[in-house]
Amino acid sequence: MVLFLKRMLLASLLFLLAGCGQTAAPALPTKEKAMKVQIEINASVPNKQPTKLTLQRQDLVHKLYTTISALPVVTDPNRPCTMELGPRYTLIFTEADEKTLIEAEAQRYGCRPVIIQGERQQRDTNPEFWKLLDQVLREAAPPATVQKLALLHNGQTALIDSAQQAQALYDALIKLPPVPEGDPHQPEKQSAYQITFFTAHGTLSGTIDKQYARLEGNEQARGGSYYVNDAFMQQVQDISKSAHYAPGRPDALTVTVSGPEISMRSFIDTQSEDAPIMQQLYTKITRLPQKAASCSTEEEKRQKKLTTTSLHFTQWGLPLLSVEIYEGEHCQQVLPGPGSEVQPDDEFWNLLHKLNR
Repeated sequence: MVLFLKRMLLASLLFLLAGCGQTAAPALPTKEKAMKVQIEINASVPNKQPTKLTLQRQDLVHKLYTTISALPVVTDPNRPCTMELGPRYTLIFTEADEKTLIEAEAQRYGCRPVIIQGERQQRDTNPEFWKLLDQVLREAAPPATVQKLALLHNGQTALIDSAQQAQALYDALIKLPPVPEGDPHQPEKQSAYQITFFTAHGTLSGTIDKQYARLEGNEQARGGSYYVNDAFMQQVQDISKSAHYAPGRPDALTVTVSGPEISMRSFIDTQSEDAPIMQQLYTKITRLPQKAASCSTEEEKRQKKLTTTSLHFTQWGLPLLSVEIYEGEHCQQVLPGPGSEVQPDDEFWNLLHKLNR
């Protein structure tokens, strides 16, 4: 009887495991054979060429290989998946003689599986896998060659044309101690500096505060989150003191409008016919007087009788101003920041509606 109960318990356990849609995966060659990993990133953007990276840092190569080896097989090919878009990563692990050890594809969309070439079933992923892959991507991305630097500090902007100064700050930033995943500290609500590095391949945006420096490498150049030290902050302050700051002047505006009878998104830059309106509207908003909240848009939001406009002004990739505007039958609000409301006038509404025409 005891033996029968044990067998029933084992059978139940196996049934429950199978019900989770996962099972143990076939064993792969040992991690010691993996000497490097070549990564091809295919973004879900039309006509964009794949980004190719190579990582030869042995500890990370082995950790990624071991993590993929331990991923369970998906046993339910018909499980429901989301319809989200995202990139896919081709990961080619090679041996010392450049011979391919395994080739895998990680899909950052749908059910986010990993597909290993030669295996008939997909493998399931978890948040730890994607955190590790992000770390690998940051480490594999090459250091950027920087041409100049833009700063936003205390509401004013400055452009540093010295490639030497800009490159020195970038090099110092990526040499800071990296912030590990799961760091318990919270970032500053308002960063002391917003930064943009200009490279031949585009811009890299970031922030610097008393504790952290962050840089979006966009999988094109080295970036990440780092702990700030006194020497680095002194370097930032020295560059800032020598810079010529001036009031911000937007060179780009993203407009998003949604409402009962409208849904649109547009981009305006200095070459657009609406560039003068962009400049006038930015100046107008910064000069509108503050006011206390006088109405609530919640009821009109629930009844879907509200038009919402989002304005995001930037200069040199720096975030100058973001404004949320609500237009309802009984309530209109202009919010240029959290907990901040300004009093619009007729000139403001005329300029805004010219953009939304």
